[in-house]
Amino acid sequence: MKFPIFRIARTSEVSAHFVIFPLFTTMPLRRLLIPRLLSLLGLLCLALTPWCARAQSGVLVDLVSGQAILEDRADERASVGALNRLVVLDALFSELERRKLSLSDTLTVKEAHAEPLSLKAGESADFETLLVAYAAQGNERAACEAVRTLFPDDTTFAAALAASLGGAGVKDSGLERKETSLFPVPNVSPKDMAVFIKGFLERRPETRRWWTQTDVQAGGRSFKNGNVVLPNDRTVSGLVIGGEEKNWSGAALLENPLPDGSVRRLLSVSVSQASKKMLISTLGESLQAGLRQFETVTLYRPGDSIGTLHAYGGDRPELAYTVRDEIHITLSREELMDNGLSALLLRLEHPTPLIAPVREGDVLGTLTLTYNGEIFKRIPVVALESLEKGSFWQRLRDTVLLAVSDEGGLTEE
Repeated sequence: MKFPIFRIARTSEVSAHFVIFPLFTTMPLRRLLIPRLLSLLGLLCLALTPWCARAQSGVLVDLVSGQAILEDRADERASVGALNRLVVLDALFSELERRKLSLSDTLTVKEAHAEPLSLKAGESADFETLLVAYAAQGNERAACEAVRTLFPDDTTFAAALAASLGGAGVKDSGLERKETSLFPVPNVSPKDMAVFIKGFLERRPETRRWWTQTDVQAGGRSFKNGNVVLPNDRTVSGLVIGGEEKNWSGAALLENPLPDGSVRRLLSVSVSQASKKMLISTLGESLQAGLRQFETVTLYRPGDSIGTLHAYGGDRPELAYTVRDEIHITLSREELMDNGLSALLLRLEHPTPLIAPVREGDVLGTLTLTYNGEIFKRIPVVALESLEKGSFWQRLRDTVLLAVSDEGGLTEE
């Protein structure tokens, strides 16, 4: 269920166009064509060489199902480069919340800033203006003003960056100083970075317009968005596009409305690309591949009765269970055509015996979902409704049944 992204990284930004000519022709024409074909083959071999040695990596995630559907060395740690912008923003947001400050609160800048900020040292600016300059244009000096105001020293700020990544399950952020950045840059895998970005987008909905608008307005100023990926496709928003020399990193989000009113949401993350052009090409191509080649199916919704468990001492012998959140699976269209959902297997693990009373929403066990032999999700299941204590005779009967049964411990069904 994971399909690697294979790309040919060319040493030149010039596209090569291949034309196949018929070779059944006269000798003079063949003498002209054969050297040209050999030259084209040489160019192809030259183009293949850097692909083998490239350090680029990335992942495409369906944000609805949470599945990684396309991967290219997505578990290998690498410097996240410009993607650190989102980590810095998250740390700043967390500190603003801790201090009970808002984006509209102001601070006094310590340095002069050129257009579009147009600030002199000692003038005031609100946090939103400075953070928009950083998010939309990568202006680290603008973000540095907020960092100096909110954090007493570099050590405290580095701890805040590590805490932001730790909230996404990244145990070791591998922060290191780089000459190309004013801030410590983490070394994490693209897959971990995708998990972090998913959480960031959920926690920081106020930043949505920073990514979706071509010109972002803040503090009476207009900031041209430098993160655009596909300018003619309004369903795609570039979250971060940045880099230097041959180390470009970025992320882009596709939000495609569907006829049923739902939205297909795909996140592409790519690091260590050779150029801005290749980064944008990789992000755009992976998003379009995910949209065309994969489909997300809703399996269960809260309130759906998935199954029942035998219960003791209650006013009825069985209790239905459900899920707390919608459960989705993303499959390739080929898998859906070949197998549909017939290859989906469910296994419930739950402690036994289940004894009344049970309240609606109580966790009853863990449901493991497997497709074609591969585990793709483990989710808690909860009681669909309450189970009250039964009458004296019902409880007496079930006590006898329990005494002669072998139920106990963890049961799989």
